[in-house]
Amino acid sequence: LMPHIFESHKEFKDWFSNPLTGMIEGEHAVDQAVIERLHAILRPFLLRRLKKDVEKSLQDKVEHVVPCPLSKRQRELYE
Repeated sequence: LMPHIFESHKEFKDWFSNPLTGMIEGEHAVDQAVIERLHAILRPFLLRRLKKDVEKSLQDKVEHVVPCPLSKRQRELYE
């Protein structure tokens, strides 16, 4: 739990878990500062990589686009 930032699991929960749970359950207003602080702390530990960057032996991705017209009811609901 990053001992140089948080001394204990309780401290981490006080900083993030308790406020986020309250926001999710609608008990507290969304506090953007808490969310941004959590993102800033976790960002160095999260990797976003694509398969093609990791596994070089994979073939290129092939996409097939299959047009599928809406039914009459779907068109009515869509409009």
